[in-house]
Amino acid sequence: KECRTGVPVPCPQGYFCAEQTHIATQQCPAGTFGENPGLKLQSECSPCTAGKFCKDPGLSAPNGDCTVGYYCTGSSTTATPADDSGVGGKCTAGHYCPQGSDRMLECAVGKYSNTAGAAECADCEAGFYCPTPATTQVSMSQCENGKYCEAGSANPTNCPKGTYNPTVGSEGLESCQACEPGRYCQEGSSAPQGECDAGFYCVAGSYTAQPCPDEGGECTCE
Repeated sequence: KECRTGVPVPCPQGYFCAEQTHIATQQCPAGTFGENPGLKLQSECSPCTAGKFCKDPGLSAPNGDCTVGYYCTGSSTTATPADDSGVGGKCTAGHYCPQGSDRMLECAVGKYSNTAGAAECADCEAGFYCPTPATTQVSMSQCENGKYCEAGSANPTNCPKGTYNPTVGSEGLESCQACEPGRYCQEGSSAPQGECDAGFYCVAGSYTAQPCPDEGGECTCE
């Protein structure tokens, strides 16, 4: 306690007072705060809350949130801690940090972040897919032939049966071409699988060598 006019009063918030303190002068240091009155030792000051910063001595509460694009793990004296500070840093590529972050967050599958200090992740680019968390532009996967990848794809989508796509990096279903007459194309084909079986005929868009009547059919004699 500190004493005023001989009457003991609790040490104020943001300070700590050893025994026989007359006036509170010892402030909780930067990087900490003293939420409760009556602290006796510096060790009783609380480390700054993760996701927040405490730049001033003598605080009863943190100054505010860690800045967008940065994270504060606790005891930070700044809203934008340096990467080598040991109390946070700037978000790295493949991650994002909204305001008040206490750690870096990985971009979800189908998303990516290409720069440090991102507040949010962007959709994976059309023609590519992002199958793993924390993807960057460099680690995106290009869409293979026989498939297409719309923006935000976590995995490629097969061209439907009866179509094929010989091109890599396709961005939409319109890249899938109808299988030519006389040939057939199974799902995810980059080229027709082969010719229609002897005794059968295949119209455009057939997906089996022995199609049913609606995709061709069995040859008959008339």
